[in-house]
Amino acid sequence: MRQSKVGFAIVKIDFGGTPFFLMRKNDKWNDFNFIGGHEDPRDNGSLLRAAQREFREEVPTGRGMSFALSQITDEFRHGPMYSKSAGAAVVYKVQFFLVRIGSDPSDLIMGISKKSKNRFVPQRELIVPSSAITGFAEVLGHHVMGGLQAIPLSWEKQLPSISEYAGRGDSQQLDLKL
Repeated sequence: MRQSKVGFAIVKIDFGGTPFFLMRKNDKWNDFNFIGGHEDPRDNGSLLRAAQREFREEVPTGRGMSFALSQITDEFRHGPMYSKSAGAAVVYKVQFFLVRIGSDPSDLIMGISKKSKNRFVPQRELIVPSSAITGFAEVLGHHVMGGLQAIPLSWEKQLPSISEYAGRGDSQQLDLKL
């Protein structure tokens, strides 16, 4: 049976009183997953390093932003579960980290354009299982006491409604939802 180690960088922001998670669309599988990915040799066996690397790679508008990752879960075993990419059952070693944002996240938010695979997805859409959302959302919810609602915000300040951001900055910007 295949095994894989995966680290995820979780971004949760409050837009107008509604929590949203930053997710990334996988065009091949037609679903949304958290920012993150498989550990590779340059991570030196650290899922924290894997999550940091993946965040920098998948969220280029966040590179200039002040941020730090803090552990949400310990590393745990999940599966076996069917992996579309592997075409087989895989046992995962998984760890989730919260991206704590230390500076204004406006560049991160405004950098989500029509060309970006990243989207802010309302928390309520992650709580109800859907084929559009990765199974790792449910996995994370089960491994945090109190579920997804209990995960702290990445940026402590409430931002304006997400509709305030749609169309600003990048003329190609989409509504920041599914």
